[in-house]
Amino acid sequence: MGTFNELRVVAVCPYCNKESDSVIECKFGFTNQIELRIGDKVPWVQRKMPQNGGRPEDGNLDGDGYTDCSLCGRDYFVLVKVRNDKIVGFEVDKTRKGYVPASNVNED
Repeated sequence: MGTFNELRVVAVCPYCNKESDSVIECKFGFTNQIELRIGDKVPWVQRKMPQNGGRPEDGNLDGDGYTDCSLCGRDYFVLVKVRNDKIVGFEVDKTRKGYVPASNVNED
C-alpha cells in the first residue's frame, strides 16, 4: 500500500447527490500523509520527474484522487486541479469506476 496526502474538502457525491465532508487521497507530489485544503501549495519532490512526485511543467497538474461518500458508502475517483503549484479544485473523474460494488454500500 502506497502513501498519499489527504485533501480535505466538502464534496457532492456523484451517486446520492448529497454534500458531505470528504477526504480525497492524493498520490502526486511528495506523499507523506500531509493534510491539504483547496488553496494550499502542493509539496513536490525535488529533482524528480512528475510521475515520481516531482514538479510538473509550470506547476500545473490534473492529479488522481480517490474518495468515498460518508453518507451512501460509494467510492469514486476525482481529478485534483493544481495550477501554479496550488490546489484550485477538483472534479469527479467520470472515466473511472470505484472499487466498491454498488451491492456493498449503505441502503438507507
